[in-house]
Amino acid sequence: MALIRDPRPLSYDYLPPELPHRESQLKEMSALFDRVRDGGAQNIMLKGRVGTGKTASARIFTESFISEMAGKGKRIVKAYINCRSKTSSHAVFVSIARSFSSGFPSAGISEDQMMDAIATHLEREGVHLIVILDEVDYLLRRVGSDVIYKLSRFSEFSERPQNISIIGISQQDAISLMDEAARSTFRRSNVILFPQYSAGELADIIRQRAELALAPDAITSDSIELMADISARDGDARYAIELLERAALMAQATGNDQIRAEHVRRASAESSVMFGEESLENLNMQELLVFLGALRRLRASAYATTGEVEEEYRAVCEEYGQEPRGHTQFWKYLNDLELEGLVSTELVSGKGRTKRISTDIPVEDAIAVIEKRLGA
Repeated sequence: MALIRDPRPLSYDYLPPELPHRESQLKEMSALFDRVRDGGAQNIMLKGRVGTGKTASARIFTESFISEMAGKGKRIVKAYINCRSKTSSHAVFVSIARSFSSGFPSAGISEDQMMDAIATHLEREGVHLIVILDEVDYLLRRVGSDVIYKLSRFSEFSERPQNISIIGISQQDAISLMDEAARSTFRRSNVILFPQYSAGELADIIRQRAELALAPDAITSDSIELMADISARDGDARYAIELLERAALMAQATGNDQIRAEHVRRASAESSVMFGEESLENLNMQELLVFLGALRRLRASAYATTGEVEEEYRAVCEEYGQEPRGHTQFWKYLNDLELEGLVSTELVSGKGRTKRISTDIPVEDAIAVIEKRLGA
């Protein structure tokens, strides 16, 4: 049986049935849209770094809101616009018009004419329009606040009801990029913050996607945890899902029925600088031996304890005819390796307190490089 059962959930653009750890943001969006439920309009801004679930939350919320209002006999439609790809306010209005008329012309018609056509359609059909402006900060820098102002004051320009709401999405404080007139339509209390995901939250996201996409038992819990730890450096769910996809494809291509730690490391290495001898230039002999001991312990698992690595280090010293250093010096070497970005350590509780060690470097490749250097 194939390891990948359904490839769609391995894409970040896939909308899962639920969005883990964004429940509070979705509730906040719903509460702010009470004004739309009552027949008015609303403008909100979603702010957070790349991979924090802003766009997915906007899409899930609008789909849910459209369904909810349809049950009450009210029609809601949406227009999604990626502002990176729209180089003018004219292009934005064309995209909005094409959300309900796919053949709407892109040339030979002014913005005022487009706005009139949009207003006529919305009023005739009794529709409320939600405009999602993704990466709206790009639009604001490129063409200024005119689009935001016209959309948020649509009733003043069209002399019709204000039946357009805006959901802006931005990595930065987009409201500060608006002029005073446009800024007045976005209250600071309407900004919803999307913090970076923690390692535990990313693990839940990876686990959800794995359950949707992969065969049963196709990934170990250690592999999920390692992916989460790697992607938690930026709190980026996009990267976490990308790692899962790459590791799954690697495992499947090599005939494995399970994603293991080494697949994760290789998937991570694809998007970073490959490991080579230049990575070892700052290491002395003892640090090389400690690193080799750690890597040998990590061959079979995603993590190793400091006790296990120290034991392996002593075996490596014997193999290469070197005198092992004491426990305190071993810890210093381990800390030096972490400062070089070659390993990661984390304090854990169990029988006492110890550190566990991991790496996102392909283990077998690194072992081969170190053994070649030590042999020379």
